Amino acid sequence: MNIKNWDVGDIFFLCLKLLGVILCVGVFAHFKAVRLPRIEMILPEVLEEPLQQNTTKAPFLAFVEGQRYRITPKAEYRLRGLVVATHDSAFMDITHAAAKDFINTHDICVLWGDNATSPYLRDMKFTHGDWTCYFQTQSQEAWKSFSKSKISNNHLLPSNAEIEKVIASARIGDQIELAGSLVDYTMPEGGVRKTSLSRDDVENGACEIIYVTQAKILSRGSPFWYGVRTACQVAAAMVIAGLLFSVFILPKFSHESPK
Repeated sequence: MNIKNWDVGDIFFLCLKLLGVILCVGVFAHFKAVRLPRIEMILPEVLEEPLQQNTTKAPFLAFVEGQRYRITPKAEYRLRGLVVATHDSAFMDITHAAAKDFINTHDICVLWGDNATSPYLRDMKFTHGDWTCYFQTQSQEAWKSFSKSKISNNHLLPSNAEIEKVIASARIGDQIELAGSLVDYTMPEGGVRKTSLSRDDVENGACEIIYVTQAKILSRGSPFWYGVRTACQVAAAMVIAGLLFSVFILPKFSHESPK
């Protein structure tokens, strides 16, 4: 086998250049994708307050990954809001794993009402840790106009696989609807996680725990840019494979084989 026209060095540097371009486009697409929607794109439903009602549901057991959880409904709940931060409890989250808390699959931080239509919303920065949603800004106007009673971090317990699929698909900038029960639940290693029953509390204990029986994406935020970002991730993986091929495989075939 004789592949005299293959220049390993040229292929390697071409792959590097392609990777650089793809990474630049991917980073640009990421920041466009997570940019919150304009005011005119906010749905009327997202302006409404969450609906909370008394419940008569009895406690019940749920089993996830071989672990048993006792769930106690505290109120019926329906929330429509704008997603500003998300957290996947199965991804690089040692605290959930250590506690054997496999039923709380995702956290979604959402806001609604005047917060969703604030002209200063894009001046706010939202991030998420293992358990907590954080928000900050360098703008005094943005901070003064932001209502802490119109944002909530929601620990989500999906009732089935289809609900989990919808929850997992929610992204920053999406407008969503979640319905089910606000619940307390026992942990396999002991202790109880308790839900908030008020939108006015802050810090520890302020998060809502929702056993989700209905989940819907009302509107996608930036489907085009999320698509571009995903395409860049796939393309980057392919180019990296090309780099590895040019370094470890191609040199073996780029010399003249003995006759």
